[in-house]
Amino acid sequence: MSAWAELLVAARLLSNGRDAVRLANLAVAAQVAQASRAEGFLEFDGLTDRVHHLALDDLDADFDAPLIWTQVSSLAADCAQGTRRRGGLDAWVHSFQAADPARKSRGAYATPQSLAGPMASLLLREGVPDSVIDPSAGAGGLLMAVARELRRRLPNESPARRLARLHGVELDPVARELCCLMLWLEEHGAVSLHDVADQIAVDNAITRDWWATEPFDALIMNPPWDSLRHQGAGTDPDDTRRATIDRLQSSSGGTAGLAPLFSDQGTGDRNLYKAFVELAPHLVRPEGGRIVALIPGAWSSDLGTRSLRRSYLTNLAIGQWTSFENRAGYFPIDSRYKFGVLLA
Repeated sequence: MSAWAELLVAARLLSNGRDAVRLANLAVAAQVAQASRAEGFLEFDGLTDRVHHLALDDLDADFDAPLIWTQVSSLAADCAQGTRRRGGLDAWVHSFQAADPARKSRGAYATPQSLAGPMASLLLREGVPDSVIDPSAGAGGLLMAVARELRRRLPNESPARRLARLHGVELDPVARELCCLMLWLEEHGAVSLHDVADQIAVDNAITRDWWATEPFDALIMNPPWDSLRHQGAGTDPDDTRRATIDRLQSSSGGTAGLAPLFSDQGTGDRNLYKAFVELAPHLVRPEGGRIVALIPGAWSSDLGTRSLRRSYLTNLAIGQWTSFENRAGYFPIDSRYKFGVLLA
């Protein structure tokens, strides 16, 4: 059992359901911030105060059980120490996702930093964008990698300005909270956690009204691979799933000059990754917008994605397509599963 999984067992003595998962994440983040002496964080006395301070929404937990909180504090401190080791942040996110019974049915697998880093470098290869969006932000691995690449390229830029470049959307509020915590920790508390939260929306990217804002300079994503044919146990509520399917069946809206949004979904499985691939060009500037996406290799070869490929080849310049199998174990699935990193 991982250290985080042990922590979750203790957290379940204080809270129930997904609030126990949140409590585990918040406790680790609080201990990481304390150990790194994050700016403006040392004034809080005790783990319960720190968890209260970091929670983005009300947390239903028993805050009057000192013996259990002592155990949680110790386990969270062990997890915090683990984050300083190579791959430590990936291990935290992997443990968080492994505790989600809906993970496999949703196709939600975080991008390890060994992939996120090169993707961020690829995104910024031709210059620093003013705005970057991840429409399926998850726990924030790709946005963290972009933040690091921005810091490398612009070492004198303030954390607040760097944060202002980053935007995300995530359907799962618990994953979104972890995303905000990760980005906040990445900046060592030099920006307000609530300022981070303002940049990461809780929403359904497929049904979202994106056109209330200006298009983004760049987009980076590892969208979910969920097939919408079946409703798996513990997956998103029926109304969210139904709204997604309804939107995909209505080809309308989008950016001028492109085919109506969701008119190129093609044949075969109605899969979420195809919806995000079609959405991506509608979210970036028509001239000079950049897209880097980690997607199933089927995009480049399947008959059911032919319409999407044609749309990309017609409307975008394909700068790179790097195909690979999962033999290095980037994701905890079959090693023969094929992926590709697309630059467009």
